Amino acid sequence: MRLKIFFFFLICSLSGSIIFFSGCSFFRAPEKIKVASPAKFMNALKPSAYAVKNDWWKNFDDPVLNAIVRRALKRNITYKIAVKNIQVAKTYVEENEAGLFPQFNLNSSASRNQPSLFQGPFQIPRQNIYNMFQIGASASYEADVWNSIGNTVNQAKTGVKIGREDARIVKLTLLSNVSVSYFQLCAVSSNISILREQFKTAKKILSLNKNLYKSGIENIEPIDNAETQMNNIKSGLNELMRERIIIKNTLAYYLEEYPENFKIKLKFKNFGTTEYSRLIPPNLPSSVLARRPDVKVAEYNVLSYAYAKKISLANFFPIFFLTGDFGYTSTSLSDFIANTTNAWSYGLDILEPLFNYKKNIGQYKRSKLQYKQAVLNYRDTVINAFKETDNALGSYGKDRETLSVYEKNYRSAENLDKIYKVRYRTGMDSYLTYLGYKLNLLNAEYNLTNQNLLLREDVIQIYNVLGMGLNRGKHSSIKPQ
Repeated sequence: MRLKIFFFFLICSLSGSIIFFSGCSFFRAPEKIKVASPAKFMNALKPSAYAVKNDWWKNFDDPVLNAIVRRALKRNITYKIAVKNIQVAKTYVEENEAGLFPQFNLNSSASRNQPSLFQGPFQIPRQNIYNMFQIGASASYEADVWNSIGNTVNQAKTGVKIGREDARIVKLTLLSNVSVSYFQLCAVSSNISILREQFKTAKKILSLNKNLYKSGIENIEPIDNAETQMNNIKSGLNELMRERIIIKNTLAYYLEEYPENFKIKLKFKNFGTTEYSRLIPPNLPSSVLARRPDVKVAEYNVLSYAYAKKISLANFFPIFFLTGDFGYTSTSLSDFIANTTNAWSYGLDILEPLFNYKKNIGQYKRSKLQYKQAVLNYRDTVINAFKETDNALGSYGKDRETLSVYEKNYRSAENLDKIYKVRYRTGMDSYLTYLGYKLNLLNAEYNLTNQNLLLREDVIQIYNVLGMGLNRGKHSSIKPQ
């Protein structure tokens, strides 16, 4: 009687545990972590009056850049590997989903037997030898009482989402690197042309100063200054040519081409001419950072470790298996169907972990710590996203102000060049004086080109930190509110 009462309370306790944990822990979806964040960016810019394309490289209206980006997205091996990782992650989902279904096995065996007969202290072998043929099927099903298999499948599905966002991170980086490298190549090529013109002008200045020195009009100092200037220009020209080789080879790598076979036609004339206000996205709310793939990866990692914690907790509870076997046994293969014995069984197996308790404790503690780490990493990623966005917006704002200064300097140098060109032609000033102003104009153009390159890099960085270029949603452009 006491034994019956004990089993009754054991079954009640087990049933209560199933109901409690199923409703309160194992089957409940993990809670979404919320991170408090500012509603607006600190360095928000004046909203644009233009619609900005989400495929942001098209905003520059450069057919060469558009073609290069298309080639990169189609051919870049790093991006292809990231896409393949998504497919690999999907196989883990299929593998774990198999645990939700019964497992069936077919088995067959043949054996030859010679039984022995014991008589007294001696063993006398029997003379009759017989064969035993068996064929059957078995089935087993793990009752997912604690949703361990379900949580494993959910964790694998979360891994697919992480793989997608990782691929988007690779895509964002590729788009940024390709576009920046292209504009750097354009700027360097433009500056090489400017420095070559500077070198020609400095060479003329040196020649004129030599003539003045020979005539006794000037001393040796202008000649030394002109030679130093020529050497500096030549040194800068060599440096730019070295940079062009490196940038071009890097761009070829992004397009998965050998540098020896890579060719590109650049249109770098008037490189500095652009209307940056048309390139800046509208004043979007800070919630737009939620679409950044690195933020999504951090969020999905929290979800993945939440499932891992549930899985490790389920290891403390018994596992229930429904099993069944059915088969035929016969001593003759020739009349196997006619002369057989049926064998079948079914039952419930309960597996309760006893001696691996300490191992399960360690796994559960580790899963809790990993979950807390994932939460901290998610918060850190969100804060870093704000930092990067505010840095990009702030850099653009200040560099745009600096560009205005360089534009004024260029216009001033251009006006002086025109004035002294006329004065030289009318005989009011010497050719040497005019060449000095021409050299100043070339220097102003060089500085303006570099500042425009910096602005384009700032704009690309803004696109990058906002997660643009991933074709999310149905709209292909971002319009001002």
